[in-house]
Amino acid sequence: MFFCVSCGEPLDSEGGLNFSHFHQVTSDCRLFGSGGQVLHCAACGLVQRPRSRRWREDCAEIYLDYQAHRQGRGEEQKVFNSSLGQSRSDGLISHISGKFRIGDHASWLDYGCGEGHFLESLSQHRPDVALSGCDHTNEIPQRLRNQDRIKYFPVGSPFRARFDWISLIHVVEHFHDPRNDLRRIQQLLKPGGRIFIQVPDLDRNPFDLIIADHGSFFTRSTICQLLQGSGLDVELCADDWVRKELSIVATQQTDTKHIASLKTAEEPQRLLEHHLKFLTSLKSEIRSNKKEKITIFGSSIAATWAAAERGVENVHEFLDEDSSRQNAKHLGVPVRKPTPGLQNVIIPLDLDLQKKLKKKYRY
Repeated sequence: MFFCVSCGEPLDSEGGLNFSHFHQVTSDCRLFGSGGQVLHCAACGLVQRPRSRRWREDCAEIYLDYQAHRQGRGEEQKVFNSSLGQSRSDGLISHISGKFRIGDHASWLDYGCGEGHFLESLSQHRPDVALSGCDHTNEIPQRLRNQDRIKYFPVGSPFRARFDWISLIHVVEHFHDPRNDLRRIQQLLKPGGRIFIQVPDLDRNPFDLIIADHGSFFTRSTICQLLQGSGLDVELCADDWVRKELSIVATQQTDTKHIASLKTAEEPQRLLEHHLKFLTSLKSEIRSNKKEKITIFGSSIAATWAAAERGVENVHEFLDEDSSRQNAKHLGVPVRKPTPGLQNVIIPLDLDLQKKLKKKYRY
């Protein structure tokens, strides 16, 4: 029997919808075969993968050769909230600074810092802030090696320091035991310190469900319930900082006797049924007209999944508006700048974005 990683209640292993016939991809945009069980907790509503031995082994395999932003030559993905692209990190720092006072000469730990994009950006925006990063590799990330003011610690190292801010950017959805991991990490906060968390928003992102190494799939309600059960109070939960993502700022609870009970607003079964229908329909579109190669708009998670469903050998090219990804290859296939009027273009995005891009490029 498996138990919910948020509230601890038993999971009904027979109650999940069948997503196993879809191909999976890794969170660093590689192909990973089909399969992957998805369940939801009847008590708290959290959608999750059961923490089976097979899933843990799959994650270990994926992380052996993990490289975020591999299709962008190591450059961070740009966020196109307008006609101009902005790095994700620059945008996040702008939002955080606009809502909260970071503090002069504050200390900041980026937990799961990856290649160091967020720390690099924070260093440029706030040269007065003392910066540290940690991740699973023993060696400091390449792009941080010339940043003398940024300290690096492998995960599991003893921390003597405490921090005013801790960021977990696309980390919590990977945790095998998120409730206990969050309890452990918050012990690194100074009194009055804050944690910044960003996770995919399942309400708006059905493609999250086909990422093999994601273990938890959050809505606004379920991430807040997890944080509350982990000893954190949510100060802010925004869904408009980055499209299809939730951005949360939380602090340590000061009085557990007065924690308000959060109720699940979403209906996870209905949401999963909606996403299943959408992915099934898109899969049918991708696999139609097998006589000709297709062009796929994008080069991230959804585009990688579309290539897997079609067969990479049947993909002519990827299109991406991000200049750092153009004139390169993804899965051995060229990535080019979008041009108007192309034929056989698949746009594996939500319906609103599909309409906008079809109109913009006349696809």
